[in-house]
Amino acid sequence: MSGMKMTERFFFCLFAHIAVTFFCCPDSKAESLLSSVQVSVEDGLPHTDVSAITQDTKGYIWIGTYSGVCRYDGVSIVSYDQVNSGLEGSRVTALLCTSSGLLFIGTETAGISVLDTRTGSFLKPVNVPMNYVNTITEGPDGQVWIGTKDGDSR
Repeated sequence: MSGMKMTERFFFCLFAHIAVTFFCCPDSKAESLLSSVQVSVEDGLPHTDVSAITQDTKGYIWIGTYSGVCRYDGVSIVSYDQVNSGLEGSRVTALLCTSSGLLFIGTETAGISVLDTRTGSFLKPVNVPMNYVNTITEGPDGQVWIGTKDGDSR
């Protein structure tokens, strides 16, 4: 099947799924699928600029900002920064929470910090070729890949 036909099929399936969800579900269920929450500095975010978001296996939302990383449980925010934790750099650029519960935190100036979300403690920082981290992803084999301005590493 050609790439264009697969793309058309994908968008058709996506549209069909959305249509069925909104037209066949009771209003309360459709609304719950679209509900959102806004959090701000007044709620505990350490900075107004959010640069990365991920969710761990327990359902916590992790928010990377220019002043550290936060864990949001739907009610309150817990902040981790250079002053009150083992975070190496304050300007977070990328986040990845692995299936094993490790939160990889990419920064603009200090490479990678790793937080064990099960214990709340920081592990030894990961050495990368360049301290500016653009992206972090987990491969199908569980290997963590880190993209920096100088290239990829694992």
